[in-house]
Amino acid sequence: KLAFTDFTLSDIMDDVLNAHLFHHATFQDLPRHPKLLLNATSFGSHLRFVFTDSAFRELRSSLASFEIASAARTSASFPGAFESVMLKRHGTEPARVLLLYDGGAFDNFGVQSILEFLTRASRGTSLDVLFPKGCVIIVVDASANPHFEGDYAGLSPHGGLTGAFGKRIANAMDAMEIISERDRMAFLRAQGISDDELLGHAVISGLKPCSCHVVHLALRHLLSRKSDDDPSFERRVTRIPTALWIDNEGRADLFAAASVLVRELEESKLFSANLKTSCRTPEAAR
Repeated sequence: KLAFTDFTLSDIMDDVLNAHLFHHATFQDLPRHPKLLLNATSFGSHLRFVFTDSAFRELRSSLASFEIASAARTSASFPGAFESVMLKRHGTEPARVLLLYDGGAFDNFGVQSILEFLTRASRGTSLDVLFPKGCVIIVVDASANPHFEGDYAGLSPHGGLTGAFGKRIANAMDAMEIISERDRMAFLRAQGISDDELLGHAVISGLKPCSCHVVHLALRHLLSRKSDDDPSFERRVTRIPTALWIDNEGRADLFAAASVLVRELEESKLFSANLKTSCRTPEAAR
């Protein structure tokens, strides 16, 4: 006999994350530092939702007992593939809920939440007081090279999601790629960074404007180099499309790319340079 249960792809993802990463840990199990900021997008309001104590206080709830796996899965709940996550607003009549999905729809880098967090922390003080040894934000940019035709044929190693449903998934992914690319370029321009640059600066307001160094660690940096061992490596690794799975070759390429980028970051001796936070007086800024 076959027994069917009412489970969803989201339930499976929660189980996978708990089994391999979080082991049912909740936010109260986290140390005070470093600060973990997980983003989601709020359905209807089109605003960013960040899993923080203050956000849950607005819901008249507590973040402490919320599982990290559920928050991480919410942050990655790609529309069309995963269900929205429902959070209840307590103390409202009639009862109201907040529907959350993939944080990438609003802030694909996730860095805007860091900048806003630093801006709030700088109120009444300044960044050089908070971080006397320097402030560095590392952006990990795994976006694919947009100047090629993505191939979603098959959509699974076994061709299981072909046909009309597969095409809908492919269209949704392609649309998200376009939106993400526009947001990505706008963010990089704001920090004075181009695709082939490693370092930029983000200005944080407080008692005085201060700049925080932004390191842009991107797969696309690999396009400026060529591997003698595997001439097609850079082309392959920058053409892995957004999908719900990556084949064995793609996984191996991503691990190899990460090793190359970390090694090049070490060779740049960027972190041995003077990364002290630089600030201007409000008068000079004006």
